[in-house]
Amino acid sequence: MFIPDVTKNAMLDNQYPSGAGNVYLSTHSDYSATGANLLGAKTSANFSAAAAGQKALSAACDIAVGAGLTVKWIGLWDSTQATFRGTVPNAGTGDKTFQVDLTNNRIYCENHGWSANQKIVFYGGTPPTGLTAGVTYFVKTVTAGDPDYFDVSATAGGAAIDITAQAAAGCVVSDIVEETYSSAGTHRVSTLTIDL
Repeated sequence: MFIPDVTKNAMLDNQYPSGAGNVYLSTHSDYSATGANLLGAKTSANFSAAAAGQKALSAACDIAVGAGLTVKWIGLWDSTQATFRGTVPNAGTGDKTFQVDLTNNRIYCENHGWSANQKIVFYGGTPPTGLTAGVTYFVKTVTAGDPDYFDVSATAGGAAIDITAQAAAGCVVSDIVEETYSSAGTHRVSTLTIDL
C-alpha cells in the first residue's frame, strides 16, 4: 500500500510531537520490545516537525548513565514517560532491509558498507531462523567481488552461523555501537531519525 508523505508526516507528528517534554529518550542495556532493560532516568528530547516521512531529533539529548553500565539501545517514550514508543540501536546508521541466501548462509543487504567484525543487530520483526532479535552479532566476512553479501558470527572472528529460514516481514538489520561507562557520565544522542 502506498502512503503519501503528508500522511506519514501526520502520523509521526501525532506519535512523536515536537517540542520539549513530548518525547523522552532512555538508554538500555539490551534489546526490548517493551522498554525493559532501562539503565536510568528518561530524558526529554526535542524533535523537529516531520518531513518527507521522517522525524529527526532537533538537538542533542544528554542522558545520565551510571558507572559500569553499557549502553546498547536507545528507547523512545511518550510525554507521560509511561508508554514505550520504540527502540533503536545505539549510534546505528540506519535500518536496512535484507534477504537471506539460505544455501550459503549469507545476508544480502545492498550498500551496507560494513566490514569484518562490525557489530550488527536484527530487530523489528522475527529475524532469520538461527538468529535472535536484538542480540549483537558480528559481520564475519564480506563476500569478495560482491560486497552486498556477508555472513554472520556470534563472536568476532567466530564461525558463520547456520541460517535456516528467512526473516519475517518488518525485520531489519542495523549496525550498533555498545558504549561502556567505567565511571558515571553522560550519554549523548546527537542524531536520531524516525521514519515510516
